[in-house]
Amino acid sequence: MNLNPSAPNHDPGGIHPGARQVDPIRLVDAIDTLLASAAKGQPAAASGAMSPFELKSLLHRCLDDGVFCSMVLHKFAVRSADQIAALERALVSGNAAELAERAHGLKAVAANLSAERLRHLADTLERNARGGDLEQARALLALTREEIARCVEAVPKLLARIAARRRRPRST
Repeated sequence: MNLNPSAPNHDPGGIHPGARQVDPIRLVDAIDTLLASAAKGQPAAASGAMSPFELKSLLHRCLDDGVFCSMVLHKFAVRSADQIAALERALVSGNAAELAERAHGLKAVAANLSAERLRHLADTLERNARGGDLEQARALLALTREEIARCVEAVPKLLARIAARRRRPRST
């Protein structure tokens, strides 16, 4: 197939060399969410339209070990309430240094989970706490709490997808 559009035998139905490839896992997540929302007669929320985790990246970080990946996700889900509580205690006590330290830890967890929106929120929360802006930190903590809840809610579905992936025979 010739991909050069100026070539005489150019196939307009071919893959454009500069085109972004679609991540099939994210595509399926987006379709599932849209179909579920349509079935309920509700519009899909912009932040809820896709999984909060980048599964391909997460599996890569876990060396493509589905069992280890599942353990990491489960551990996150179990510990998330304690992480939020620690952030809230630091904020309520006005301890910006503690809040920044806790946000930094959450940022690392989110990065390891390939949960980019959560990582970004934790990073912004950390920077605001280090700058002493606890009012902005309060608003960011509310968004962070919502994103953690979204992540925890997505864990069972992600665990099922990882388990199904392990059962599927690999093509060589």
